[in-house]
Amino acid sequence: MVRVLQDDGDERAKVWWSRRCGGRRGGGLTRLPTQSESSRGDAKRWKKVQNLMKDKRIKCKPKKAAVPLPNPNPYPTLLKPECVYIKQCSGCCNSPQLECVPVRTKTKTFPAMAITPTARGHRFSGNEKIKMVKVEEHRECQCECKVRAEHCSPVQEYNEDACQCQCPRNLDHSCPSRKVWNEKECRCECRDVHTCTTGRYFDVNSCSKCL
Repeated sequence: MVRVLQDDGDERAKVWWSRRCGGRRGGGLTRLPTQSESSRGDAKRWKKVQNLMKDKRIKCKPKKAAVPLPNPNPYPTLLKPECVYIKQCSGCCNSPQLECVPVRTKTKTFPAMAITPTARGHRFSGNEKIKMVKVEEHRECQCECKVRAEHCSPVQEYNEDACQCQCPRNLDHSCPSRKVWNEKECRCECRDVHTCTTGRYFDVNSCSKCL
C-alpha cells in the first residue's frame, strides 16, 4: 500500500510540474539526463536532440492551421472555400496526461459561396449567394488535463493534481478469490461471469454458480 501511494504521489508531482512550469507558456520539463550520462558516440545525436527540444514551435500555443468552415447546409451543398487559415491551439505539454486547449478565443466571420453540384457544373444554393460563416480562432492556449471531472463515474473522485478519476481511499481494494477490483465502479466484481439458462441468474456473491 505504501508503494502505491508513493507512485501516486510521484505521478501527481510530474503532472503538477508540467502544468506549473508550462501552463500558458506551453509545458515545462522535469530533470532530464545530461550529455555526460550518454556515450561519447552519441554527441552529435545528443546535440540534435537538444536543438529539437529548444524549438519553440513545438510548445503549446496558437498556430496557424487549416480549419474547415462549419457548413449548416444539408448535403450536397458545398462551401467555397472549404477551409480558412487561422490560429488553433497545438503543441506538446510534456505529459501524456495533458493536452493543449484554448483558454481564450475570438469568433471570426468569413464570406463563403454556398454552391450545389449539378449536371452542368455548380450553381448557387438558395437566394443568398455569399454566406457569412463564423469560426472560432484560438488566442491563448494552456496545457490542461485530458481526463476531467465529468469523465468520472458517480462513485469516483476526481484528482485534479494527478489528472485522473480514482476511488475513495477509504475503500478496501482487496478482493476475495474469484473477484477482481473494478476501478471504474469502485467495487469487487466476478472475474468470470457465466451465462445462465432461462429463468436462472448468475450468483455474483459466490461467482461460481447459477441460481
